[in-house]
Amino acid sequence: RIVILEYDGQKNQFEKVHQETFGKTGCRRIVPGQYLAVDPKGRAVMIGAIEKQKFVYILNRDSAARLTISSPLEAHKSFTLVYAMVGMDVGFE
Repeated sequence: RIVILEYDGQKNQFEKVHQETFGKTGCRRIVPGQYLAVDPKGRAVMIGAIEKQKFVYILNRDSAARLTISSPLEAHKSFTLVYAMVGMDVGFE
């Protein structure tokens, strides 16, 4: 699962904003969750496995400034092994 939490200073606790379930349970080399990368500006989150499967979630704010999360976009790549995952900003708008 991927869970997005937001800190509430009034209550002094974290509140769950979004929860998404994907893959099978347990730690497997093809189930995403081993690697996590976030865009430096907080616009996207990529969660990936050691082999093949990767999901990208686009993060936005609605008119009431609440966080909205897109459905996962598949970024799978066969015949690859992931050693590290990094979010980079290339300045493209």
